[in-house]
Amino acid sequence: MDIFSAIASTIAAVQTISSTCKAIQHFRDLPKEFKEVSRTLPLTEDTLSLARDQLQGTVLDDSSKIALEPIIRGCEERAKKLQAIFLKVQNGMKDTKDGSVLELYRNSLLRLGKTHRVETLMQGILRGLDALATNQLFRLAAQSHMAQLKEAINRLSTMEPSIPDSDFDSSSTIFNQSIHSNGAGYQIHNSGHDHKTNIGSGKQYNAHSMTFAQPDKPLKTRSDILRTLRTSPYKHRKNRNPDRIEGTCDWFVGHSAFKEWRASKSSCMLWVSANPGCGKSVLAKYLADSILPAANSTTCYFFFKDDFEDQRSAKSALSCILHQIFTLQEDRFSDEIVRRFNAFNVFPNSSYYELWELWDILVEISQDQNAGEIVCILDAFDECQHHERQDFANALCKFYGPENDTKTNTNLKFLITSRPYDDIKRGFQPLKIPGLPVIHLRGESSAETLNISREIDVYIEHKVSSIQRNLHLTAREQELLFQGLRSVPNQTYLWVYLTLEWIENEISHKISEAEIRRLTHSLPQTVEEAYEKILAKSRNPEEAKTLLHIVVAAAWPLTLAEIDLALAIRQNHTSHEVRPENRIYEYIRGLCGLFITVTDSKVYLLHQTAREFLTPKHDSDPPSHEAEASSSRLKWKSSLHPQESNRILCQICILYLLFPEFETKPLYVRISPSNRDQDREISDYLCGHVFLEYSARNWAAHFRAGNINDSIVIESAQKICDVDSRRCGTWFRVYWASTHTDFPKDFTTLILASYFGVEQIVRLQLALYNNDINSRDSTYRRSALSWASMNGFDGVVQLLIKGPRFQIKKTIRPWLLKGAKIEARDVYGRTPLSYAAWNGHLAVVERLIEKGAKAASKDNIKGTPISYALCAGQQGVSEALMRGAKADPVDKVRGELLFSAAAEGHEAVVKLLLDNGANTEVRGKNDKTPLFWAAQHARYGTVKLLLDRGANIEAKNDGGDTPLCLAARWGQRDMVKLLLDKGANIEAKDIFSYTPLCIAAGLGDCEIVKLLLDKGADIETKNDDGNTPLCIAARRRLCDTVKLLLDKGADVEAKDIFSYTPLCIAAGQGDCETVKLLLDKGANIEAKDISGYTQLCIATGLGRCDTVKLLLDKVADIEANNDGGNTPLCIATGLGRCDTVKLLLDKGADIEAKNDGGNTPLCIATELGRRDIVKLLLDKGADCGSHRVVQ
Repeated sequence: MDIFSAIASTIAAVQTISSTCKAIQHFRDLPKEFKEVSRTLPLTEDTLSLARDQLQGTVLDDSSKIALEPIIRGCEERAKKLQAIFLKVQNGMKDTKDGSVLELYRNSLLRLGKTHRVETLMQGILRGLDALATNQLFRLAAQSHMAQLKEAINRLSTMEPSIPDSDFDSSSTIFNQSIHSNGAGYQIHNSGHDHKTNIGSGKQYNAHSMTFAQPDKPLKTRSDILRTLRTSPYKHRKNRNPDRIEGTCDWFVGHSAFKEWRASKSSCMLWVSANPGCGKSVLAKYLADSILPAANSTTCYFFFKDDFEDQRSAKSALSCILHQIFTLQEDRFSDEIVRRFNAFNVFPNSSYYELWELWDILVEISQDQNAGEIVCILDAFDECQHHERQDFANALCKFYGPENDTKTNTNLKFLITSRPYDDIKRGFQPLKIPGLPVIHLRGESSAETLNISREIDVYIEHKVSSIQRNLHLTAREQELLFQGLRSVPNQTYLWVYLTLEWIENEISHKISEAEIRRLTHSLPQTVEEAYEKILAKSRNPEEAKTLLHIVVAAAWPLTLAEIDLALAIRQNHTSHEVRPENRIYEYIRGLCGLFITVTDSKVYLLHQTAREFLTPKHDSDPPSHEAEASSSRLKWKSSLHPQESNRILCQICILYLLFPEFETKPLYVRISPSNRDQDREISDYLCGHVFLEYSARNWAAHFRAGNINDSIVIESAQKICDVDSRRCGTWFRVYWASTHTDFPKDFTTLILASYFGVEQIVRLQLALYNNDINSRDSTYRRSALSWASMNGFDGVVQLLIKGPRFQIKKTIRPWLLKGAKIEARDVYGRTPLSYAAWNGHLAVVERLIEKGAKAASKDNIKGTPISYALCAGQQGVSEALMRGAKADPVDKVRGELLFSAAAEGHEAVVKLLLDNGANTEVRGKNDKTPLFWAAQHARYGTVKLLLDRGANIEAKNDGGDTPLCLAARWGQRDMVKLLLDKGANIEAKDIFSYTPLCIAAGLGDCEIVKLLLDKGADIETKNDDGNTPLCIAARRRLCDTVKLLLDKGADVEAKDIFSYTPLCIAAGQGDCETVKLLLDKGANIEAKDISGYTQLCIATGLGRCDTVKLLLDKVADIEANNDGGNTPLCIATGLGRCDTVKLLLDKGADIEAKNDGGNTPLCIATELGRRDIVKLLLDKGADCGSHRVVQ
């Protein structure tokens, strides 16, 4: 093979390597040396092409062949070796899904030797090209590349070896596995002639298929975290409890158990149990406010209360405790703690953090040597949600238990009050071991009851004195009242409070000793009797009972205005007049007295015991009239059956929704791209309709709980479910706003009734011959069966599967009698079974499977009912679906589904997965996290969700792109804006140091360029080659982008590592439009690159005739020399640019100019055999006297 063919072969190999580089650039753990090789390939191909062009038509003598052949053959051999390694990696990765580029590359080198490192081979090629460029034959042509070749050689020579020398000295295979932060140990396994295994306490995995390192996550602000931790207005809720009366609570403060607990210098727990009404909450408030706060101690508290959802949560309790610690001791809120919070899945602005996450943080804080004593008061632990209470109790047992040695080095104290419930006792049972730092102070025991009783006497005395002052009792009357109250056994604070309020109301208008004696002889003996007496005084018992039905059954505390409307509404009402709140308050106090309390205009029962008094322990049917007539003297006890309460509230809601104004003046929501605008319109409408939100969101739940069969109520419900009516559109729109999803269009009445699980209406709809059981809404394309399955309404599902039941079947076409389609797919490709599995509705799942539903049916993102059940943690459902079949590990299923859901913008699926433990930082193809896929596909809602859940906005893929870089690369302007608004680093760089602005400038995306500049992007940032955004745009011939950057103040003289200015680059590209623009903006026409080339020299050497003419017209120096003394005419002659030579001569170039070697253009053309240029120069009068002209 001749030298020319060898160069062509080398070029082909380089081009193959370039294609392979593009194919493997996104592979996981691609060594940086591969990327550096990729970076040098364009220079390599350009230099080889120049050499090929120079040899075209040239006859080499023997000496030239001897000098050139080893260089070119060496380049060809190394290029082919390099090509083989790149292809080996590419093909290897195709054959193994979980493989590692580094491992494949390393295994190849262990067979081939260290001389086959990619950086070594590439360095050898570049050194060969550098030697080629110094040869006299190529020197002039390759002069512009020489500096770049030397720079590239220097970069490669200073890099660390891609595979260390030590790896070639041993054939061992090494796996490293770091353990989770909560685990113990570090595991190493060496396979080879040396074996060593160090076993930690965690499971072992193959390191080549799993990534254990947690990527760095950007720190969120402390204020963001504090906002999320403040889940409840804990101080206000504490202060709802009354202050203690002086002389009370002393029994506890002086108790030896409390003193022992308080004096302890290490972690310990005190559990105080007592019967209802014994003043536990008042005691807890007193301790929190007056006894426990100290200079060397941090006192925190949380008061559980059944009235509020946020006060029933153990997560909320721990959140509030941490909020107090960080507020009182700011130095405890360290950077490490902030990093811990940022590692959690739930991020500020979202829901609660997980219980174990919060607990771990609390324990970690307590272990700080500067933390001091931390005291946590938890009041009414019995009112915490059952499952969270169990989890919290388990955490306490583990911490204070015998196996935890760390408690002795910390001073974390808990004081917990509760009723003496058996399940709480069982929860703390593991702590009942002698020697453990746990004390149970039983306020219900006889000894403590006596102490509490003495203090209740103090409380009675105080309250009686208050009554004496208010009613001007005589000393004798006061003593009679005091002694009468003391005579009742087993008093509680609650009993005293209720009894005295009853007495005060009784005697306020007829005070006398006789009256006081009468009252004290008929005092209630228990709290229940006190409740009975209070309610017996109601001036309207029936109305009072209705009020209590409403308060007990309400899904959330109702306002005074809502209560007023609910009490006033009747069957024929068409509107309601709003009354002043003070008037409403007086009215309901007249109905129920102390039984009802009002806080922040919301109506509550006085005490948890009030609910327990009114409602039976089990939801049984209401008693018959005969049973009611023979009931005990406590007529109000267990008088409110939940079913009846729900019936009453359901009827009130339906009657309200039937108001004519919802038909004549309905809610109208304009179509708007912003949900915020729609929410505002709904909010404005609700302001004028006080009971609409409650009725819209809860009528159906009350209907189901009330087990309603009354035909009048069902008929009314049918009216409000008529989807063709405006009233239905109004309340349904209000309801749907609470789901925070797109409003579904074209619901039928059958779909609506199925969605809400109203079986009675579903039956009526199925009896209509013209009702399509498989009709679907136009937004989600879901059928009635799909919606009912999602919400778990098994009775409705059964009705829909059976299908219509017409009375006259002869006139009906047979297919109209079929049941709902089991496998009907919605817009996401999901079947009813997918939704039932997703939400854990086992009964519905089993019914659908029985009717032939497919458990492995895949939706648009390849999710199946099985995968949704697994990812949602629905163990019973997943077992029912699999029936012995094998499934992939849940983490793998969860990860694959998360990638698909993020890319497709399925926010509900993403939320499901994150709620059930999916990692926002899981890595997939090209080392992208779910945030990359969502950003790349412009899934704005999903991006917001992921970021709100703590997704790393600065994560990088294998190309070094952040999500912002990727959005800029894909031209996603709105996504770029969203990511910037969310705090993305505007100066993030990829592996070649391209910032988002560099990327956008290189793509000519002026909109994104302008956005980034307006957001403060550095207009002079440089990539690895020293190119600014202006240089990059000029190199890509993007004149509009160049103009924009110049208008924004870009430096027109910025230089890259080769000292190319934007004008040099544009001239080299032959981009006359950009050259003219740069010159008009004042660019230096005589600026030189690292080799001394001006713009004219560069354009001349590349044969850019139009650019040469433009530059000459702009008065460029036609005799400017490069570092070798060559003028533009010499350069054009040496490179055989005949047209350019003629143009330069026509423009007056010196035909006898000499370079540093003393050669004129004619000398150069003669030496290189450029016959056409020799003839042209001679025709133009070149001096040939001293030269030999070859014929």
